[in-house]
Amino acid sequence: MLLNPRAVTFGGQRWSGVGQVTVERTAGRLIEEWSDTGPHSVLVDVPEVRAIVRVEQTLSEEDPGDPVPGSAGELSVEFGPSGGDLLRRRLRVSAVVVQVMQQIGAEGAKRVVTLRGVSADGAIDPVVVEDAD
Repeated sequence: MLLNPRAVTFGGQRWSGVGQVTVERTAGRLIEEWSDTGPHSVLVDVPEVRAIVRVEQTLSEEDPGDPVPGSAGELSVEFGPSGGDLLRRRLRVSAVVVQVMQQIGAEGAKRVVTLRGVSADGAIDPVVVEDAD
């Protein structure tokens, strides 16, 4: 979970008001086997993995430029432990938007964008964390 994102872009477009970014990895396909000798798994394998990224924004004004499910691009997030440049890192994910949800509550309007990471060849991890320049 990235709690202090400084700059967030998707497909070259800056997203403002981002409060948090989460990266989750889940099994795309799970293989699990049991033996006849007890109730516990004897083999668990995850040959396929999903990278799911959620970006939560606070909306301060009307924004008709919602990302659209199916939009593809690179999500780039600069983050660090404080507001300064010390120890800043960058998360980069080649991704596709799969869901856009709007929420209105006591804290104001929020948008939650869910993306799926896409590997260039199936073997390369679509999520990269590096030092920020």
